Amino acid sequence: VPQQSTGKVTKQFPKIEGYMITSVLGQGGMGTVYRAIQAKLNRTVALKVLHAVAATANPETVVRFRREATSAARLHHTNIIPIYDYGTHTRRKDTRRLSNYRLIILEGILVLTDPAVRELMDIKIYVDTAADVRFIRRMMRDVKKRGRSFESVVDQYQKTVRPMHDQFVEPSKRFADLIIPEGGHNRVAIDILKTKIFSLLDDQKVKGTEISP
Repeated sequence: VPQQSTGKVTKQFPKIEGYMITSVLGQGGMGTVYRAIQAKLNRTVALKVLHAVAATANPETVVRFRREATSAARLHHTNIIPIYDYGTHTRRKDTRRLSNYRLIILEGILVLTDPAVRELMDIKIYVDTAADVRFIRRMMRDVKKRGRSFESVVDQYQKTVRPMHDQFVEPSKRFADLIIPEGGHNRVAIDILKTKIFSLLDDQKVKGTEISP
């Protein structure tokens, strides 16, 4: 989001449609990272604003910044992570901060469905598990940990979980670089994954540490 740089220090935050900026998280050569509330979803986000001076100075800088700004994991600032409440199936009001890490794992059943998200990943993995095993795990988790009834779990599974899995989750595995049957029990796949992770760390000229499956 280009903003005109005046060189003057001011406490007034820029106005960006759809966001209410509340504070500054960090500053760099290309712009400023703000803490903001996304009005449409009512959630806290890290919003990076590109100064017009940097935008006009070098086209390559603009391209580099836009690529960086699309990935919160690659920003050189503390990032704000929402917290999901599984008991109420809603986002909690509080958040947590994620600092810079050499390796970030993005996990979720829909992460491979979004082309923009896939573009940010160094390696894409799909853990393939049999439908009956998935249902049993869901039943045990929801009944024991979330206090739900057997009937409510079955009803939700039949009405939304299974249809949405068939429509969105299952087809997304074609985008995976590596499909792992049996999850953590597949030792061969884990060894391949470890090798790839160490290779990525070496490419970043960062010494990796032993990763246990």
